[in-house]
Parts: sequence; C-alpha cells; structure tokens
Amino acid sequence: MGTTFLNFDPFPVLVLAVIGTAGLVVGFVIGRLRIGHFKKLLAEKSDLVEKTARQLVEKNLELSDQNIRLQRSLEAKNDFVSVASHQLRTPVTEIKWAIENILDGTYGELTEKQKEQVRNTLESAGKMTRLIDELLHFVDAEAGYREYTITPIEIEPLVTSVLDEAEKRFAEKNIRLERALGFGATPLSGDEAMIEIAVANLVDNAFHYTPSGGTIRVGTERRGDSFVYTVADSGIGILREKQGDIFKKFRRTREALDMHTGGVGLGLYITKNIIEQHGGTITFDSEPGKGTTFTVTLPLSPARTAT
Repeated sequence: MGTTFLNFDPFPVLVLAVIGTAGLVVGFVIGRLRIGHFKKLLAEKSDLVEKTARQLVEKNLELSDQNIRLQRSLEAKNDFVSVASHQLRTPVTEIKWAIENILDGTYGELTEKQKEQVRNTLESAGKMTRLIDELLHFVDAEAGYREYTITPIEIEPLVTSVLDEAEKRFAEKNIRLERALGFGATPLSGDEAMIEIAVANLVDNAFHYTPSGGTIRVGTERRGDSFVYTVADSGIGILREKQGDIFKKFRRTREALDMHTGGVGLGLYITKNIIEQHGGTITFDSEPGKGTTFTVTLPLSPARTAT
C-alpha cells in the first residue's frame, strides 16, 4: 500500500492570520481611541457639571441675599406703616372729638351752613380713622401676630347697631336698606371688635358700589351650628375677569375707582382674614351691572382662636 501526501498551501492561512491579527490591532486601536474620546467627553461634561453647580451655588447665595434684603424691606415697611398709623390715630381722634364738640354747640351755636360744613369735616375725619384702622389691621394680618379675644357675642344686636349707624348715609344717597334678620338671640363666640369690623366692611362695600336708587339687603340666619350673614346689593357688580382678585390686597378695578375714590383696597382682604381667623368662610356671587351678594358663614363656636 502506498503513502498519499496532501498538497497543503500555507499561504492562505498566513493571510487569514495576518488579517485577523490586523483586525485585532485595528479593533484595539479603535477601542483605545473611543475610550480616549469618551474620557475626554466625560471630562468635558464633568467640567460643565462642576461649572453649573458653582453657578447654581452662586445664584442660590445671591437669591438668599436678595430674599433677606426683601424680608428686611417688608419688615421695615410694615414697621413704618404700623408706627405711622399709631401716631396718626391720636391726633385724628382728637380732631374728631373737637369737631363733635363744635357740632354739639359747646363753643356756641352754628348756622345751618356752618353745621353742614362741620358735618362734612367730621365725615372726612371718620374716613381717615377707618383708613388708619385698615392699615393697622393689614400690618397685623401680614405679620400674623394679632391676638383675638374670644367671648360670647350677641351678634344680631351688633349687626343692628352697624345698620342703624349706616342708615343715615343710605338715606342721603337714596339707597333703600332692607333688613332680614332671623338669627335670633343665640350667642356667637368670637372677637367682638373684629367681627364688627367684618360686618361693617361688607355694609360699607355695598354702600360705596351701589348707585343712588339702589337696594341693599342685609340678612342673618342660623344654618345648623353656623351663623350666616349676607349682604346683597344692586350695585355695579364685579367683572368676571376681576373676580379672582376681589380678596387680594390693594386691588381695585377701574369701575370701583370711578364709583368710590376713597379707600386703598384693603377692606375685603381684612374682612376675609378676620372671618378665616374665626374658622369661617366668605364667598360671593356677582353679576356685572346687576349687583353682588357676599355670604359669611361662621361656626357658633370657632374651632380655633387664631392669632
């Protein structure tokens, strides 16, 4: 039996080996290049993140500093308003006292024309007193440190007193006042002075924005364990796009300014604050050109005696 030898050509194998080795080398080089690229990219991103972080820290410090300055500015403003209002209260009270004495004839009889002028002056002094009170209540509400003295209140006589005091102004402006007081003699727990301010503010608000010949209806009733107080007027109403701002401070519409040039736009803001501090709610329903109805609901025994 003879021996057969295969004819083996090593060249293709060598070529394949060289190509394979070259591929590995190229792959390794490309891999190294990619790693280098990614390292460079990562370093750049890291520098960017670090730079952004530094900028955020600087901005945060800047904003903190601005916030501190703003807070100090607000505190200074509130302190100024409070001090100025307290300082104004005494001389205005003295002016009112002197005018009332003149009007009562303490210093001699006046002619009817003189009495009319003195009454107008007394009314202006009253407006100044109410403005000072609004500013003081605003500062207290902003600072959140007013203390409320909770006692039993005969609420219906309180409402009646406010309406009796306002009735003369209503008659002079030819506004009809309707009373629908049905709450009865049940006492309400709250700070009497604060509740009176809220009750009077809503009556004044209706008066200022109801034209001559209009009607204002004030009602009280009991609903479950709550006292409900409503003031409905046939005045100018509130534009729908302005209704979201009605309880915000210093907000007055052009229509409101045309009707009533006095005031600074704090009455409803203060009223809402007082009602909420007593655990109650205040809502309104308004139709432009047809009038507005405010509804206050207060628990007979407030859940908290807020400060």
